[in-house]
Amino acid sequence: MIAYNVNLNTRDSKLANNIAQTIREKGRAKRDINGKIIKDASGETIFEPGIFKSVKAVGWYLEQRQLAQVSINLTNYHIVPPHVVFDEICRLATEKGLRVTGSELVGLIPKEAMLIAGRHYLRKQGKSEGVPEAELIRVAVQSMGMNEISLFDPQKKIIEFQVREFEKALVNLSVRDFIDELSMDSPAPGGGSVSALCGALSGGLISMVANLTHGKKGYERFDHRMNEIAGQAQGLKDELIRLIDLDTAAFNQVMACYRMPKKTDDEKKSRSIAIEEAMKQATLVPLEVMKTTRKTIRLMDFIVKHGNVNSISDAGVGALCAETAVKGAAMNVRINLGSVTDEAFRTAIKSEVEEIERETARIVRRLVRSVNRKIEVK
Repeated sequence: MIAYNVNLNTRDSKLANNIAQTIREKGRAKRDINGKIIKDASGETIFEPGIFKSVKAVGWYLEQRQLAQVSINLTNYHIVPPHVVFDEICRLATEKGLRVTGSELVGLIPKEAMLIAGRHYLRKQGKSEGVPEAELIRVAVQSMGMNEISLFDPQKKIIEFQVREFEKALVNLSVRDFIDELSMDSPAPGGGSVSALCGALSGGLISMVANLTHGKKGYERFDHRMNEIAGQAQGLKDELIRLIDLDTAAFNQVMACYRMPKKTDDEKKSRSIAIEEAMKQATLVPLEVMKTTRKTIRLMDFIVKHGNVNSISDAGVGALCAETAVKGAAMNVRINLGSVTDEAFRTAIKSEVEEIERETARIVRRLVRSVNRKIEVK
């Protein structure tokens, strides 16, 4: 459930309550032509349903703020998210000569609800929705006036940010701190995490070029597809960012298994099984980097062909980053696969790695040629 209040530029709680009755699922009491409440045969009040399912609401006066609010409980934001209710209250308020001045969240909210809202308001502006999550959240907060009564701090208000288990993740380091950590004498983070990072950079550059093309004069016919690509690239970028830490975690798990006791035969057997499974996982993570990066590469054809020519070199760098990600991850797959004894697993993985490498080399070679030709013409 999401507890959410919308602020009005009035102190009249009756006006707020009228709007609340209009939007809530329960609706308002049905009345006859004389204004008398209609009841059924058992004496129960008959209600006229409101606009939204899964919405409870009431209007009240907030004395400390000298304003009336529509106080809302959204019992299922998948059915009715906050921004939909906010927009409808804005419409109803205007009809009554009122203005919505902002809103406030009471408690926590799922990140998805904020991302949906951010995309909605960017779409209304005719802007690309393919922007980072932080920007989507900022747009949602600003569009719904969620800072009016108190500051909306995403780190304190969004559920997922409150339950993070790994606050010292590599991805939370500054660029300098990450590189410094990389340069130390510990084996992780290493090439696997860097390969995932290269893939993420590729996704970021794809989204960048798509966003620089979207809405640009002369490229209007590509707006819809550029918006789609920007959003897809953002998702792939985020998945590759997650794999930066997952690669290091997989390596650390392998090391932990090697440290298992091996004095007795049972201990040796358990240790061998654990190492085998850990090595398989350490193989699957860079393979996932390859597979995810391949998806970013497949988005590049359209970007290179139809993207903003002034950003064509950025698309080229994105292609090269993707190639590095795939080649680097392939090396990590192979070195880890060397410690796996399951022959069927080894054969299947080798085949998939070779297929992704071939496709990547073929596409990147073509993309780089196209980019260089466009740069020469320009």
